[in-house]
Amino acid sequence: MLMYLRMSGAMLMALTCAYADDVRAASLPGWSKTCVAPNWMTGVPETVPDMNINDPSLPFWGFTSKQPGGRWLTQYNLARIATPSATKSVLMFLFYHECAHAQFNSADEGVADCQGLAAMRRDMTVTDAMIGEIRAAYASVGRPFPSGPC
Repeated sequence: MLMYLRMSGAMLMALTCAYADDVRAASLPGWSKTCVAPNWMTGVPETVPDMNINDPSLPFWGFTSKQPGGRWLTQYNLARIATPSATKSVLMFLFYHECAHAQFNSADEGVADCQGLAAMRRDMTVTDAMIGEIRAAYASVGRPFPSGPC
């Protein structure tokens, strides 16, 4: 699925959530990542599929949940994400945050924030400006960042 997001100023960015047989990745221009997490029943690593539910009536930007058979599913809500605070850094962090829920089998937002940020830092240079953008996005929905001690 593809949806264009209006970013700060006139910049437009595409966030793609692919949900097909063998292609499951979150991607932005110049960046793509696939989440792999242990099946919560067997412990065997599996690709975590993701999809866009695009429902503005639902309150979340992303939600990772347990599925039958021990699989995980990440649902992105691009209708809610499409805000000026949804910069490329914020969208990349959202991927890492949601993936951390599955990788650590945790519904705890503090765990997802801290482990997601740690994984993001392993994959790229995370600048103070990027952290500021993530904090601003969290503040726009009334949440602190991180949501616990890291």
